[in-house]
Amino acid sequence: MCVNQLLAFIYLGLANGNVMCVKMKTLKVVDEWRCSSRVICSIVSVREGSRHLLLVASYDKSVTLRDATTGLFIRSLIGHKNIPLTMLVVGSEVLSSAADECILVHDLYTGNLIRTMKDRVGSATRLVEKDGLLWSCDRGGFIRCHDIATGDLQKMYTGADNDVIMSIAVYCNLLITGNRRGGLEALPLHTSSTYTCQYRDCRLPFAYATHLNQHLLTSHIKPSDVRLEQLPTDKDVPTCST
Repeated sequence: MCVNQLLAFIYLGLANGNVMCVKMKTLKVVDEWRCSSRVICSIVSVREGSRHLLLVASYDKSVTLRDATTGLFIRSLIGHKNIPLTMLVVGSEVLSSAADECILVHDLYTGNLIRTMKDRVGSATRLVEKDGLLWSCDRGGFIRCHDIATGDLQKMYTGADNDVIMSIAVYCNLLITGNRRGGLEALPLHTSSTYTCQYRDCRLPFAYATHLNQHLLTSHIKPSDVRLEQLPTDKDVPTCST
């Protein structure tokens, strides 16, 4: 169900709740450990001092830290109320998203929950870190940028063709998104203005007016209830799409 490579080994997360260790050179199974009674959905490798470790997430809503050589259980990272979807390690912090629409930040060395990213984040399927900022994308087609240190939501974007986003990358000053139909879009990150949703109690910040419009039309109002000239517009929004 998932795979991770560490040194000369490949770790496979299986549907039966086991993690299988395979030597890359010979493709022989070295070991197999029981980690859960449910499907293993994500594996991330990490180091704690001189030890190589694995973070293992399962459909039973658990995230556990294990020794990469023996599979020995070390500690649990508790907090998610639904299935974990993806994980990312930044320094000594473990960031994990789940179907409960939350991104949690745990201390790798203690397992303690440090903070939760503010505002609902959708079911984030990809996490990317750059310069202290966390970028996440969800099945709703939105990309969110959080400050990792504070958990504050900085800005939101829409991805390629306003479709379900499958992958994201941050390169130089570009946000690159790929959707489920093979569409690809690169959008400048650093815009001088922030467009804040003012619909009732919603205050989500968007980098572009066109992205705010997409949010309004999908979350708050019907297209037939508003004239296009009433919506905010961007003066110039350079993009590169394929």
